[in-house]
Amino acid sequence: MKKSFALTFLVTSAIFGSAVPAQAAYVANVTETTQGVAFDGSGTLNTSAWSFLTDGPYSNGVQASRDISFGGSGTVDLLGNPANFSGPTSIGAGTLRISIPNGSGDKVGLVFLSGESSPQYLSTPVSYQSGASLAGSAVVSGATFASLGLTPGTYEWTWGDGASADSYTLNIGANPVPVPAAAWLFGSALAGLLVVRREQS
Repeated sequence: MKKSFALTFLVTSAIFGSAVPAQAAYVANVTETTQGVAFDGSGTLNTSAWSFLTDGPYSNGVQASRDISFGGSGTVDLLGNPANFSGPTSIGAGTLRISIPNGSGDKVGLVFLSGESSPQYLSTPVSYQSGASLAGSAVVSGATFASLGLTPGTYEWTWGDGASADSYTLNIGANPVPVPAAAWLFGSALAGLLVVRREQS
């Protein structure tokens, strides 16, 4: 009976843990390592507040006053005209766009140009389904935050409203920001496993 309860708790936690975020969230962590600057992103994107523009090539790179894009190779879907887009217009002092070598996983990019006449853009894998999981990474060998013109800190861009609301969080620094949904699910599963272990002992 007690084991059955523990298993039910695990299953329920997994179901509700994956369903918790009414607002999806994509989190990118940028860290300095002995090899250079590492980019790691994961989470989900709610794209219902965006309009599809086109698909095609979009290079990986970072420019502190313009955009950031990294992940594997291949073409992307380019989305634009987001509803209620807001967030910082700079992530440092860099003025040149620096290429980020093709890494692995999903390529995600965000353009955060300032000014009313400058539209914002979001790039996702081709035929990306809103709310699906994403994960991508890349490394700029021999680089530092300073050489890339990046200022350590946490930056967040938001868009949409109600069911279409979503965010992209960029953490530049030593302490990675967890993806909310993944962290909640992991904690719930761990708690369930502890219950099972306690009942077995």
